[in-house]
Amino acid sequence: MSRAFTDTRLDRLFTKAGDVLERHERTGLGRDFGKYRDDPVGFARDVLNAQLWSKQMAIADAVLYEPQVSVRGGVGVGKDFTCAVLALWWAYCRNGLVLITSATARQVREILFQKEIRRLFHAGRLPGELLQGAVRPASGEGGIIGFTSSDVDRLTGFHDAAVLGILSEAQGLDEDSFIAMKSCAVSAHDRLLAVGNPTRPLGPFFASQRPGSPWTKISISVFEHPNVVERRQVIAGGPEYAWLERIRAEEGEGSQFWAGRILAEFPTESSEALFTRALLDAAVARGPSFTSGPSPDVILGLDVARFGSDSTACAILRGDVVLPLETWHGLNTMESVARVQVITERLGLVGDGLNRHDKLTVVVDVTGGGAGPGVADRLRELGYNVVDFHSSNPPPPGGEYGALRPLNARAAAFLEFRHRVRSGTLTLPDDPLLLEECGCVTIETDQKDRAQIGSKIALRAQLGRSPDRCDAVMLAVGGTGGVTCGAAAGNFGF
Repeated sequence: MSRAFTDTRLDRLFTKAGDVLERHERTGLGRDFGKYRDDPVGFARDVLNAQLWSKQMAIADAVLYEPQVSVRGGVGVGKDFTCAVLALWWAYCRNGLVLITSATARQVREILFQKEIRRLFHAGRLPGELLQGAVRPASGEGGIIGFTSSDVDRLTGFHDAAVLGILSEAQGLDEDSFIAMKSCAVSAHDRLLAVGNPTRPLGPFFASQRPGSPWTKISISVFEHPNVVERRQVIAGGPEYAWLERIRAEEGEGSQFWAGRILAEFPTESSEALFTRALLDAAVARGPSFTSGPSPDVILGLDVARFGSDSTACAILRGDVVLPLETWHGLNTMESVARVQVITERLGLVGDGLNRHDKLTVVVDVTGGGAGPGVADRLRELGYNVVDFHSSNPPPPGGEYGALRPLNARAAAFLEFRHRVRSGTLTLPDDPLLLEECGCVTIETDQKDRAQIGSKIALRAQLGRSPDRCDAVMLAVGGTGGVTCGAAAGNFGF
């Protein structure tokens, strides 16, 4: 992309950013901001008249040297203020482009631009224009532009001399927002900063804070804030000790509010979560258990989609191991059947005169019609042992449900899935999307004390996509309903 085209796009986006809130056309034009190129703390102190406390300095130092920085913090510790300081430093001292995104227009415009950035822009008498959702330096180079996550497609394609991508309230942003930012920050000199509250143990922000992720991780507890440490108001607007004691009495130290909003720790699980993150991680770390002897039977769990945004997902359960999932999008019935045939050929079960349908069962979700029944029927015509899975059917008897009484076949299959994970008899692939979907599945009881799984509509709303991978694994692990592999009738050519 040429620089001219980039400038044209920036011109249009600055125009769309809204009315001018502040304009400093001449003041400060002679100041040398370049001397603060590698000193964001000095820029904050000398130009913006802002004093950063120790954790805010740590964030500034991390952004200076590290390509990706993830900050989880309690409430009121100055995360938005730090983002505003770093955005202005990047735009004025490095002549770079800052892209800021968050889930809501209120967070982008009212909190970041019209409150934090406006206050600092005015205090520093910075030359240029402050708009409702942007800052345009008087030099004409770089600037700051804000987006909501619903406008994430507009983020792609910016490769300025230096890009700083800021993901504010990152716990509410989906994978697409993170990917869009990463697609802009492609240079060794570019930076990403994700800042949020650790309120839920799923999503890309949670993944950025996990051990082994490539992000530089910073945690800020409310107990570290100067107001709480010194038990007096050191920083106006920050959390105070009396408030902290009131929250301790009202919420309790064992509450999720205390963990996420005070200690800056992710909750280990929801009270209604079907799977804990620790159990899922253990299932991934377990590794395969079959090493020798006869090849174990294989069960394919097939959650079929044809058109729209959903994907078809195929989970492959070989013995006690779920192999890496296969997914595809936009294929018709026959094309999906062909993909299943390719998978079974690769597994060494069919093809080139080989026919081991006795070692294979395919569980297809046929709930509500759609593409599932057609795929199931065609596979059955080809000699595959197919189990039609109806989520609303009565639960099969004899399952590993513990003290729970499942409402329907879907609840029974998920409870079997959970039993296998809890008992250590199932290995899962290291698939972040699968683990995220599993972490969202909830269980509750109805008025007759029957266990039921949270609706797919609710899961889709929470994830921003259909839980196709999780459903496919559920089908493979718990969807056979007691049918033995190879039990289907038919002429398999033996």
